[in-house]
Parts: sequence; C-alpha cells; structure tokens
Amino acid sequence: MDNSLNHCNARHGTLKEFLHIAWPSVIVSILNSLVGISDILMVSSLGASAIAAVGLATKFLWILLLFVVGVASAGRVLISQYFGANDIAGVKQTLVLGIAILLALLLPFFVLFSVSPHSWLAYLTDDTQIQLLTAQYLKITASTVFIIAITISFDFALRAVGHTKLPLVLGTVVAASNIALNYVLIFGKFGAPELGAVGAAWGTLLARLIHLTLLCVVIFSSDHILAPHLKELSVLAQFKKVQAFFLYSLPVGLTFLLFSAGNSLYHIIAAKLGTPALTVMSILEPIQVLVIAIFIGISEAGSILVARALGSNNFSQAKQLKGELIRYTTFGAMIIGVLLWLTQTPVLVFFDQLDSETHALMINTYTILCALVWLKIHNMVAFESILRAGGDNNWCLKTDVICMWVIGLPITAFVGLILHWPFEYVYAATFVEEIAKMLASQSRMTKPHWVKNLTSVLSAKSTST
Repeated sequence: MDNSLNHCNARHGTLKEFLHIAWPSVIVSILNSLVGISDILMVSSLGASAIAAVGLATKFLWILLLFVVGVASAGRVLISQYFGANDIAGVKQTLVLGIAILLALLLPFFVLFSVSPHSWLAYLTDDTQIQLLTAQYLKITASTVFIIAITISFDFALRAVGHTKLPLVLGTVVAASNIALNYVLIFGKFGAPELGAVGAAWGTLLARLIHLTLLCVVIFSSDHILAPHLKELSVLAQFKKVQAFFLYSLPVGLTFLLFSAGNSLYHIIAAKLGTPALTVMSILEPIQVLVIAIFIGISEAGSILVARALGSNNFSQAKQLKGELIRYTTFGAMIIGVLLWLTQTPVLVFFDQLDSETHALMINTYTILCALVWLKIHNMVAFESILRAGGDNNWCLKTDVICMWVIGLPITAFVGLILHWPFEYVYAATFVEEIAKMLASQSRMTKPHWVKNLTSVLSAKSTST
C-alpha cells in the first residue's frame, strides 16, 4: 500500500513538474510561429513574389536558427543533468561554452548573408524580383544570427533549471513587438516609411534587439543563477573543456544544420517547379511550424525531465517517461491534424486573393500536411526528448543524414525534377524521410544506448556556487 502511494505521489510530482516546464514553452513557441504566420499574411497583399521572397529568406534564417537550437539543446541536456546532480558550476560553464562556440561558428554565415547575397541567390530562383527582395531581407537580418545564439541559449538554460516564467514574459513581449513593428513598417503606419516586404526584415531585427536587451537587463541586474562570473568565463581558456563540449555538441548542431539545409533544399526544389509551388510552400511552412510549436514545449519539457532522471541515475523513470511521451504526443498530433483539416476554410481564407491555380494547389497540399504532420511530431519527440537526452547524438546524426540526404531528398528531387509529377505528389514525397526516421527511432529506443548519465562530459566537479 505504501509503495503504491509513493509511486502515485512520484507520478503526480513528475506530471506537475512537466506541466510547469511545458506550458510556458508551448505558449512561447506558438507566439513565435504566429510571428511567421503574420509575416506571410501581411505580405500576402503585396503579391506572390513578396510571399515567395519572404518565405525563401526566412527559410535561410531558419537554417541557422535550427543550428543554434541544436547546439543550445545539447547544452540544455547537459545543464539539465548538471542541475539534477546539483552542480551549478557545471550549469554555468555549459552555458558560457555553448554561447561562445555558437558565436564563432555563426560568423561565416553572417558574412554569407550580409555580403552580396545576390551572387548566389541567382542559382536558386530565376525570378529577379524574388532575388532582389530576398537579398534585401537577408542583408538587414544577417546580424540576428548572433542575437538568437545568445537569447536561445539563455532561454533553454532558464527552462532547464526550472525558471520558465522569464522566457514566457520575454517571448510574449518580443512576439508582440515583432508583429507590431512588421505592421508599422510594411504598411507605413503612424508616420513610418512604407517599406513593403523589407519592412518585415526591419521588424524582425528590431524585435530581436529588444529581446536581447531585456534579457541582459534581467539576468545581470538580478545576479541570476545563470549570470556567469569571471570564474565561469575562465572555462573558455581551458582547452580540454572547450574541446569536450565542442565534440559533444557538434553532432547535435550538425544534425540540426543538415536537417535545416535539407529542408531548405525541399524549398528550393519547389522553387524550381515554379512560383505557384514556391508560394504554396511559403504559405504552408508557417502553418506546419505552428503545429510543431504546440509540441515543442512538450518535447523540451520531456527532454529536461528525462535528462534530469538520467543525471540522478533514475534510469527506470527515464524509460517510463519515454513510453508516455511517445504515446501521448503522437496521438495528440493526429488529433491536431484532423482539426486542421476540418477548419481549413477559416485557416486558408486569408489567401483567397491568389490565382485559381495556386489556390487549388494550396488546398490539395494542405490536406497532405494535415494527414502526415504527426510523423514530424513523433520524430521530434523521439530524437529530442529521448535519444539526445541520453547523449545518443552520433546515432541521431547518422540517422538524420541517411533518412534525409540518402532517402528523402533524392526521392523528392526525382519525382519533382525528373518525373515532373504534380506538386502535390512531390510534397507528399517529402514525408518519406519521416517514415524512415520513425521506423529507425522506434527500433533504437528499445535499446539501452540512450540510457546514460552525462554529467562527466565536462569533468566539472567544482563546488556549487
């Protein structure tokens, strides 16, 4: 009887902690995705070229965003395990190392976006108007890659140590600022210049600056637990620790980078199939991101709790969390897909001004998204909440590369560029990769490779501060 009561209390405590971490992250993720949707909605009145250009430019920034998320999520796993082991020095050192390595790795991409992007955009689309607008957008927003490296690293670390309210407040303020600034600058409201699609770029840059400023003020003025001191900064001079974190986080960062680059190649294949296909991809992308955003917070909370359980050597709890996360999120994603399909008329009403060919293509492709989006949710949770939480990073990297670059992309390119099938079938082919990943991850999660305590990665055994 006592054992049963203790088990019930433990499950209640775990669920309470899960909800405490998950719900703020869900809200922030949804708000961020709404920013992307608002961008597309606002520029939709400017024509198909504006929609395609903003979609293409944000796709490139999304590549780097996912790379940042990859490295930061590797750091989050370590921070969660160090926090579970009550090693605050390890928490701070991991945060410092993650930000420093990200800033160094992002420098080449900043140069690529800010210096003559016209020279390489011409290889991606033949539409000169799309080239011009995309280049302008990238030049303005190039510096945001450094800002997101800092803000996302702190946001992930804050959630890992259970401080979920600050990311929620900042995320809400920044999302509202981004939407408001975009509206003012795209349409020239309240005396501001009417910048069209380029206004969305300026709105994004200014909103990111607001985020960074508010974050720094709060963290450093309150001497927050995550505010690094000089002794934590000194870890950057310790080659072995820098090397250990780099080698641990690189597979995760590369996985996300290769995934986002490959995902952008799907976008480029659409661009090669014509402006209608690219326009549809640009419309559906933020809708897909919104669906994924609903489950990102759940995935993050799961990753943190699994990592904490592993860091405290509670392996049975980690395995139990694995089963529950997969079951509930997959079923929930299927329900969301059905609801999206049932509400397609109000969801897509904003794009009624598109020509009949593009509108019909959008409706058909939207149906495919509703039917198959659950595959992406299953794989996100399997890879991020479970396998990487236990440090199974090399397997995840290899699997992602094979499923996307050896299976998914070649099949999609073949049916689109060689067989010239209708775009609906080309879009459906992009989910072949997800089917392969689902089968691989289901097999991997039955094995013990991911059940590991990682708190010795940096060998940071210093006394907690």
